[in-house]
Amino acid sequence: VILLIVVSGIAISAFALTQRAGLAPPTASSNDPRTLQEKAKRGGGKLVANLDFNKGAQKPSLAAMVAASESIAIVTTDSNVCRLSEDGKVVRTFYRARVEDVLKGHVRTGGNITVSLPGGKVGFAGGGTAEVLTPWFKKMVNHKRYLLFLSGKPTSDSFTTTGGPQGVFEIAADGNVLSHSGLANDVMRQYAGKSNEAFVKEIKEAIVASN
Repeated sequence: VILLIVVSGIAISAFALTQRAGLAPPTASSNDPRTLQEKAKRGGGKLVANLDFNKGAQKPSLAAMVAASESIAIVTTDSNVCRLSEDGKVVRTFYRARVEDVLKGHVRTGGNITVSLPGGKVGFAGGGTAEVLTPWFKKMVNHKRYLLFLSGKPTSDSFTTTGGPQGVFEIAADGNVLSHSGLANDVMRQYAGKSNEAFVKEIKEAIVASN
């Protein structure tokens, strides 16, 4: 009887793990030779996949974030669009944003920039969709204010965010900043809840120290 109970328990546990694995989204990888459309076809026309974070992009401190950022600015997002890469393997969301204030870099107050974030959802001409999720990175929302650490060329108005989710802070209605990072052990999350004024002051001090 005891043996029967043990065997039954193992069988039930194995079944539960199989069910959870079946419900978990697959992982999207640029190393996979298949395009997202090909993956979607194999899934009945719909693909939902998680994207892993490149841990090598994570920065260890505010000073490192400042040093690695071409520009640091406060912006308001206006619109966004999801686009599939030319090789069909990657989806990114492109935000158009208006610059309100510049702490570092060549961007111009009152000008517009494009900020590209990983993930998003696209449809295919022949039917079907692919959605790439970033559970470690909360996406931006249109018509909200953000303080962004930006990486890109000093002659361009197109950027990615430094350290991925580490470089995105929403400025809430109460004036405090909210981190968009879901990374474990992210040093930048310590600034969540600070007033925007206090955070900007620390950033400016780090900029001066880096010069």
